[in-house]
Amino acid sequence: MQNTSDNSTKPSTNQSKEEEKDHEGIGHAFFRSFDLSQPVGDIHQIHGEGIGQREVMMTLSDKDEASRLICGFTWGGEGAWTSWPPHQHEKDLEEVYCYFGMPLPHFGFHISYLKSGEVEDIVTHTVHSGTMVEAPVGDHPTVASPGTRNSYLWVLAVHSHSSRSYNLAVLDPALENFNSAR
Repeated sequence: MQNTSDNSTKPSTNQSKEEEKDHEGIGHAFFRSFDLSQPVGDIHQIHGEGIGQREVMMTLSDKDEASRLICGFTWGGEGAWTSWPPHQHEKDLEEVYCYFGMPLPHFGFHISYLKSGEVEDIVTHTVHSGTMVEAPVGDHPTVASPGTRNSYLWVLAVHSHSSRSYNLAVLDPALENFNSAR
């Protein structure tokens, strides 16, 4: 992946205090060229195992200069779980999911619940291409219907630059040993 930047996109040294406050004086504007023959991020990882395995590509990682955002793409397997075991990170950040590549009648479920292991209080959002879900609090796994791969852009917005890290997820202790590889 090639990162290109143009000096005209970098913050000027004559910024007002208000402009500097907007991005905390951290990072600078940059543009990433889109090339279908290249990966969509510099960091490629495989998370989970079995029916919970998914592919993650980070387009703006916690190693890149930025104030509060981290973002990337996730692709699950057909009919598989992503974000399993369920996790939350409400102490440090909020997350937004933007689903794509799932045209109707293909769909998945974005699942949310507030208390560890209390799955009887689940709220389920049906998702498909064009659906956006915000996850400010609670555990939130996702699952695709048979023949569908969950595909989404995710954006993490940390509450404070000092806690800007990808590894802030807290697994639901009631389900973290619930093996998805069976």
